[in-house]
Amino acid sequence: ERFRLLNMREKVLTFLGRLDDRKKDLDELLELGYRTSDKKGIVSVLFSLSGYYQRSHELDKMKKVIDEANEILKTIDFPFGQININSSAGDWFYLQNKVVEALEKWTISESEAERIGDDIGLSAVLISIGVAHKALGNYEKAFESYHKSVEIGRKIGNKKFEAISLGNIGVLHHIRGEMDKALEAYTQALEIAKSIGSKQTQTLYLGNVATIYKRKGEKD
Repeated sequence: ERFRLLNMREKVLTFLGRLDDRKKDLDELLELGYRTSDKKGIVSVLFSLSGYYQRSHELDKMKKVIDEANEILKTIDFPFGQININSSAGDWFYLQNKVVEALEKWTISESEAERIGDDIGLSAVLISIGVAHKALGNYEKAFESYHKSVEIGRKIGNKKFEAISLGNIGVLHHIRGEMDKALEAYTQALEIAKSIGSKQTQTLYLGNVATIYKRKGEKD
């Protein structure tokens, strides 16, 4: 019961951005997981801790909890854990500017998410894969990943993933100088961001739209 209540509280604290309180709950959750030998629970908490350390820029600790989770995953069948931890490992490599290694980890997550039908995990990791391909200059593959994420986001009704992917599509068009296509993608992303009340996303895409109109004005 304590594990369930702490897990619920941790999600609320994450939403509220209260990171210090969240870390205390995660530490207690991890202790409870080890005390009860709940390996899946431990992996799930370690995944949350990896995200915490990523946001607090403690990358050595992030790597440590990822390695700890991977050791446990060798002993259990937990596909969702594999998807999440490989995604976190990809994030860690990307933050080290090791894009190829990041892509390898994210691709493992993609395959596992497809295998078990985890559309939420798949849509999320496709965004990361698109980011990696963009960084490597593989724009067509990046487009493919983002478009797949948009399709899945629409299918499952996840407007956040849909907006992020459309925005990233806009960025790719922007880079290639395809301003009308970029403007179309940014506008769609902006409308979705407004509908879900994401002010941060709205600000980002409004800035991108303004930049395009400025460039178009200079050309005219």
